Amino acid sequence: MNNHDIIKTFLPKQLDIRRLSSLQSTLRKSNIIVYGEIHGIKENADIVYNLVKKLDIQRLAIEASPTVLNFINSVKTDSYDFSLVDEDLFDLSVLSLEMIKTIAILLQQNQLKELIFIDTFFDNLDEDAIIPPSPQEREKQLT
Repeated sequence: MNNHDIIKTFLPKQLDIRRLSSLQSTLRKSNIIVYGEIHGIKENADIVYNLVKKLDIQRLAIEASPTVLNFINSVKTDSYDFSLVDEDLFDLSVLSLEMIKTIAILLQQNQLKELIFIDTFFDNLDEDAIIPPSPQEREKQLT
C-alpha cells in the first residue's frame, strides 16, 4: 500500500480502554495526560482517538512541527495533498499517516479545539547544522 492508500483508507478503531475512570480522575486533577509511544506505529492513532473522544480532550500536543498543519488540513477536506509535506517525515518521526488522519478526523468532528506542535527542531536549522542520525541523540539535544 502506498502513502495515499494508507491515509485514504485508515479509520481509527474503537477500543475498550480498561481503567478509563482512573485516567478521568487524573485528567480532572492535573488537566494533562502524557502518552508515550513507540514512534510511527498505527496503533497510536487508535489509542489517541479513543482517549480524546472518551475523555473529552479538546487540546492535543503532538511531537511534530507546525509545518505539517497544511497537510493535516488537506486530509481534513479529503484532498490528501502530499505536495504540502515531505513524505520522509512519516518514516522518520512519531507522526504516522494514521495519526495525521486521526487528528484530521478529530478536528473535522470539532472534538479538538486546539492542536499544539512541540517539535520545531528542523524548522529553523541553518544550512551548516549537523543533525544526528539517531532520534534518541536528537532528543537528547532537544532537552
